[in-house]
Amino acid sequence: MIAIRDDVFLYIRSSFSAAYDIVERVLVLEGYSFAGTLDVGVTRLITVATAIADTVSAFNSSTNVITVAGDDAPPVWINKVPLAGNHGPPAKRLTATAHGKTNVDVGSQWTDTASKVWVLAKVEDADTLLISEMPGGTATEWTITEVLTGTTLTHSIGATHTSSISFSSIASTFLLPFVQDRVCIVLIDGVEVVGNGSWSCEVPSVSEHYRVPNLRSLIDDLVANVGSSSAPVFNRSSVQSQVEVNATYSWRDGELCSIEYQILNIQDYADGIIGVMQAGPIDREGTDHLFLYAPGMATSTTTGLNLTEVADITSNSLWFTLDPDDMLDPSNPPSRLAQILKTSGGASKYGFVTGYSTLSGRGQAKFRASNTAAGEISGSTNKMYPFGVGERRVRAGQVFDFTAYRGVYDPTSTVNFIYRDGGDRVWVIDIHDELNEEFVPLPFALRNSLLGKRAIEVEKSADLIQNSEIISQKGMCISVPDYGYIITRIGS
Repeated sequence: MIAIRDDVFLYIRSSFSAAYDIVERVLVLEGYSFAGTLDVGVTRLITVATAIADTVSAFNSSTNVITVAGDDAPPVWINKVPLAGNHGPPAKRLTATAHGKTNVDVGSQWTDTASKVWVLAKVEDADTLLISEMPGGTATEWTITEVLTGTTLTHSIGATHTSSISFSSIASTFLLPFVQDRVCIVLIDGVEVVGNGSWSCEVPSVSEHYRVPNLRSLIDDLVANVGSSSAPVFNRSSVQSQVEVNATYSWRDGELCSIEYQILNIQDYADGIIGVMQAGPIDREGTDHLFLYAPGMATSTTTGLNLTEVADITSNSLWFTLDPDDMLDPSNPPSRLAQILKTSGGASKYGFVTGYSTLSGRGQAKFRASNTAAGEISGSTNKMYPFGVGERRVRAGQVFDFTAYRGVYDPTSTVNFIYRDGGDRVWVIDIHDELNEEFVPLPFALRNSLLGKRAIEVEKSADLIQNSEIISQKGMCISVPDYGYIITRIGS
């Protein structure tokens, strides 16, 4: 493994095939971008022969682009609003030429033509203002609609400059920076490193901690500080926190990125959705086709797609949910979502998978089955949004632990990858083919290091037979009539 820190980015280089290494770019963030949390999701291939010193330049010029998302930082949905990740408190950016407002007016209240109350949140310049809705509901189960009516705001209370605000355009935006007390450290084999550098290592990691403010408390804090000439601060300590996030991302050669993720709920809230990760689609060009696989799904009543059979979503335009009504067994919802890029002739090129470990934490079937859904797929982008938690009510003091994973794999089999759950390697194989005592190989980088170890069954489909536990140079020997999957724990 090679890890290279270059300003705000950390580049993770590992083995992919005999010809290529895979490089993933992680936005570690000095200062803030979007809501101020780290982001993953840009992945490209470079040739094995590329010198270590040329890794970053080869990444930047690579035409073997697998994912380009750069928007995979997961928010926490609180009271039906996504916060943190790449989201902040919803706001409206108004073009209001020569509005005459200054910082002393921040926190003042204004009404639109439907008598809804809006709070002046920021004066960006002489012609631009940010406003945010005064939430309804309670202190912790607050509500917003994000609907602004009319083209004029009338002063209600608190402003020094009270003339009406007339605006010619509206754009949705966020109040940023937003998260509180963020700490992000880069670790090389368990040792913190600071600044730019290049390291040859076994386990590069990034660990992040932050708190998500209560939106209602944030708006109340702006109102309480009206009249100040200072620029507004949206994450100050006087704003109550609603959720605390702790996450560690780790990479190992030949394995997917493993994510140890913990949510501490500081306050009650409603309609909580926690994804731990989300993943933009595989980059598709020309006549290539994009396919989606979600084990355990029947034919969807919304889309007509059968995701267990691997469905072509190239032309999908529907945003759809993986609902329990469309599951073969709602007591064991899909734990993983995989996309496969194929040529127009049907040859597989790349696979990308994201999911939850079924061995521990909220990834266990008993917890996944209690969620409102297993996830969603965006119709406009085919981005994957798995649900680790989907609950109508979340109470203060609840702790949600997850082990999750994400990354690129070779889709010779539908799914074939290894991730780490604590000290355990977990091998996941999904097959859409008839195999009769045939071998499925290990991921390329692990074909020597795991020889002679045992792959112990954790879960499998009824029709799949594991013919041998011992891992050989050929891999794992299995039999399956046409479709099946197996999850094994590899012994030390």
